[in-house]
Amino acid sequence: MRKINLVLILVGLVLLLYWLINTQESKQTKNFIDSIKNEEMINYKPVTEQLKKAVPSSELKSKKEDSIIPKVKTFFNEDPFIDKLMIYSKYQYCFDLLSPQTTNRSLRLTYVYNKSSGEKKKRHLKEYRKICDKVAQQYPEYYFEKGFSFKHLTNINATSVFGKRLHDIQFSQGEKYTLSKKVTDIKNTSPDLFLSLNYLFYMDFNEVFKWDLYELLQTNNSDYIWTIYNYAQDLYACHQGADCGRYSTVVINKCILNDAFCVNDFETIVKMKLTKGQQADIAITYEYLMGVFDE
Repeated sequence: MRKINLVLILVGLVLLLYWLINTQESKQTKNFIDSIKNEEMINYKPVTEQLKKAVPSSELKSKKEDSIIPKVKTFFNEDPFIDKLMIYSKYQYCFDLLSPQTTNRSLRLTYVYNKSSGEKKKRHLKEYRKICDKVAQQYPEYYFEKGFSFKHLTNINATSVFGKRLHDIQFSQGEKYTLSKKVTDIKNTSPDLFLSLNYLFYMDFNEVFKWDLYELLQTNNSDYIWTIYNYAQDLYACHQGADCGRYSTVVINKCILNDAFCVNDFETIVKMKLTKGQQADIAITYEYLMGVFDE
């Protein structure tokens, strides 16, 4: 009788051990499959976890993946020169990314796909690539061997006063373009041009802004002042209504340079990703620019 009981106990232990082994293997298999799914999502799906959280799961099931990616804008301005300029400015990283030969910008874009880049940056730029694929279909004429540049606009006739001024600045020695005219022209056309035409204010910065900011920020570090000034001007453009969202040029630019800046809008970068000292200096410079641009 004791032998029978001992055999039954041994059989039970063997069965229990077999069950535990299978259960552990099942868990490992599930984890392995889940890891593959996660890797596929990171590498190929353009919808991030942040976007998933922003939309209820019930709505996500009824939406196609492409509907979450913003539509590509097809028309910007009646002046063909400004229209072409704004298309280039809004999607410049797309034109550089997908052109056969890389330029400086696309070299930086290519870098984000290296193994050394963070997953957050890879996801963000892969989402952006989805937009670029749409842009490539709508604007194939912008894709050149070495990327698009302003020289490709030389043969476009400007029809507006603003367009002619910009054309003259780009390709000749045009009339003196005063600060008030620049600001007025941009505000009357599109605040996005504050971002893409920031070079228009470079002379104003060197001749006036920089010297005022030396005193306001209590520093003579010109590189630091230039950086803070650009953040403040970009923030001003955002508050004027420029596109400063997740896939905007200003956010993509920052995301390329720093994984931490791959966020949903430019204001988040300023408020959450910079030091208190930098934020304070940007606030001072922003108020200064408001006084200059809005007078």
